[in-house]
Parts: sequence; C-alpha cells; structure tokens
Amino acid sequence: MEDDAPVIYGLEFQARALTAQTAETDAIRFLVGTQSLKFDNQIHIIDFDDENNIINKNVLLHQAGEIWHIAASPADKAVLTTCYNKTSDSRVVSCAAVWRMPCDWDSGSHESPDDSAHNPQTLELLCHLDDSAHRNTACVLWEPMGDGNRVISLADNHALLWDLQESSTQATVSSTATLEGKGQLKFTSGKWSPHHNCSQLATANDTTIRGWDLRTTRHLVLALLISAIYFTVFLSITFSMYDLLDEGGTSLYVCALGFSNLVVSVGVGVVSCVFGAQLAWQLYDGRLSARSNASSDDL
Repeated sequence: MEDDAPVIYGLEFQARALTAQTAETDAIRFLVGTQSLKFDNQIHIIDFDDENNIINKNVLLHQAGEIWHIAASPADKAVLTTCYNKTSDSRVVSCAAVWRMPCDWDSGSHESPDDSAHNPQTLELLCHLDDSAHRNTACVLWEPMGDGNRVISLADNHALLWDLQESSTQATVSSTATLEGKGQLKFTSGKWSPHHNCSQLATANDTTIRGWDLRTTRHLVLALLISAIYFTVFLSITFSMYDLLDEGGTSLYVCALGFSNLVVSVGVGVVSCVFGAQLAWQLYDGRLSARSNASSDDL
C-alpha cells in the first residue's frame, strides 16, 4: 500500500550477498549472507509479510567464511549455494559449495528482527564446487527452469557446468569453457537465461558482456563500453523474466560502475541482444545506440 511505511531490516554484520528464494511459493522470502572476519558468518532468512507490512527472520550459521555470493535452488527451497572466502596456507581463497538448510530451521514461530535470543543452527555441507585447478569462484548460477541438478560456476577465466547427483551431495564437471583474450581476464558476474530452453548464458568481465551458447560453448561479445571519457565496469547482470524481443532475442539488465573525471557513479541500463546475430543495443548515459558485428577481436 502507498501509505505503508518503508520496511527496514538491520544486520549485525556487513553484507553484500542477497537472493530471492524462488522455490518458496508460500512466502516472499530472501536470503542474505554476511561478511565478518572475526565472527561466524550468517545467512539471514527474511520473510516479508505483505499483509501486515512486517519482516520475520531466522538465522543460520555459515562458518566456512565471508559470503560474497549466494544463490537459492529454483527446485528445492532447502538447498542453496554460496561463494565465500577462506584462508588457506596464509592465502585468501574464494571457494564455492552447495548447502542444505536444517529440516527444522523454521519450526515454531518466526522471531522478530529485534529478538537477539535466537540460537542459530548450522548449514549442512552437501558438496564443493571447486578443485585445485578451478578456485577463486566469483558466482554460481542455477539452471533457471531445471530440476536443481545443474549449476554453472565462474572461476577466474573458466565457466564450469556441474551436474549435481545424489541429492546434490556429489558434483561432477560435465563441460567447461574458457574466457580468452588479451591480459588476465576474469569473470566478475553472470546470469543463466531462463529463455530459449535455458541454452544461453551471459557473463561480465570488467568492461565486456559476453553471450554464450551452452550447446556449443561458443561466445559472442555483446557490448564493449570503453572510451576516453568513461570507463565502465559491469558489476552484475540479469535477464528480463519476459522475452521481449522477437527472433530469438532477449533483454539484459546491467548494473555498471562508471568513472568520469574521477567521479564514481553506479547506473542500471538495458542491453537488448540477439544471440543468433552479431547485433546489440546499448543504453548508456541516457543514449541508446546500436552496435553490430561485435566480436572477440574487439578486445
């Protein structure tokens, strides 16, 4: 309702990871992962009661490390993935894992956000999504319309497609793709498209967005925004839930960080792209322009 006051939920620790729990159909639910160097990190399960305009919460412990990315399974509301930092041999390593919430985490009534007497339970580790060859995972992406058995992890310059087996307790790599180009390229973000039989993946690395055909792991550079005036880094990308374009196209929403005369700004734009052809529309700084014949040679 328009007259409702804004709902604010405060966390004890800093947080940068947030996701919606889409497999939960009976509640409006979000998961938030915290970052703390001194204390056990937490996953806050936040339910929004839209009828009463209030928030209910539960807390689970994530003792593995600082959470930098979190994603909920689209098929099983008790399963999620996190990308987190841990210390190994005096080095900080970014890892990824699949977890299951305790079966009785939501037993009884929800607690109010101000109730500090809660004794949080611990997540159950199902499997890891990294090995000695593929560390520093930036994010994990669930197959949007699948049965919760396939995920993609973006680690350094590798995209790995994992098959989850035996209730997600085992994970095997079924295919890989490598980000190639000049310099030491690393993935920073990605999104698995829910359209076209989930055959498309969009990834961001610094100033470039790429589209990948998961049937062939072939990629196409969709947008490259570099100029003498603006230097834009893509922070995150997501697909529209609706297929707005004809002839196999789709729409991307991007969040970008721009630098102009040492002034930092964050903006959200739309990139509409046709994966079958080398064509992209880009909306940036209030200007809409078309870009054709974009390729990896532009790097």
